[in-house]
Amino acid sequence: KERSLVALVAGFLCFLAPAGGAYASEAFQPLFTAKIFDLKDRSKHMFNYKSEFRIDGDSKTVVALISDLEGKTLVIETTKLSLASGTETLISFEQDQKQLGTVGRLEIKDGRIHFTFTKSDGSKNESSTKTETEKLSGDFVVTSTLVSYLQKNWRALADGKTLRVRYGVLDRLETIGFQFTKEKEKDLQGEKAFVVKMRPSSMIISALVNPLHFSFKTDGSRLLELEGRTAAKVMIDGRYRDFDGYTVYSYP
Repeated sequence: KERSLVALVAGFLCFLAPAGGAYASEAFQPLFTAKIFDLKDRSKHMFNYKSEFRIDGDSKTVVALISDLEGKTLVIETTKLSLASGTETLISFEQDQKQLGTVGRLEIKDGRIHFTFTKSDGSKNESSTKTETEKLSGDFVVTSTLVSYLQKNWRALADGKTLRVRYGVLDRLETIGFQFTKEKEKDLQGEKAFVVKMRPSSMIISALVNPLHFSFKTDGSRLLELEGRTAAKVMIDGRYRDFDGYTVYSYP
């Protein structure tokens, strides 16, 4: 937990995620694709992103992948959801960050959130794993369920109310409080859009973490753009650094 608090947001891009390893892409249905540009130089295309899903009986698996422009997979996020209750209920969420050699996972079981975080040392062919548990409380979201949570509560958000959640941060093995507010309206892609601001609830953490800005269609049906931290990293001076991007989404 001594990692920089700036890393809290190093995964928000992947809102609809799953699958560590190979999967039968022909069995999955597309949700969306996206292009990720540099936040400051929006002509600079950096990464590609896609999300797909598959339903098997009462379970749903969503897979999100970020790749470089040569097609190499950098990040895979896997989310499993239960459909048994008639609504999507989170079972587990996993992020395989191949650039860093880390795999973070959380599982919801018996009213608790069970965290696991493994970091590999490729040069030594070794790995270390840390675990932690936390009581499940309040409105809990992960990157893959964040957008659907906002859509379910869109009326309140559009009316100016503040939404507060506990967000699962894999590398910190804990949840952190965040809040969402409607910030403004703007013209986007030929139509009106709402900009939703996401920032930490804690004033201390908020001073260290830049907010994220989501641009939705005014009815909340689709996320159009995102400005802020992504799950992909960039190499600077021989080290992988956090990357703030400008992401533009496309839908089938």
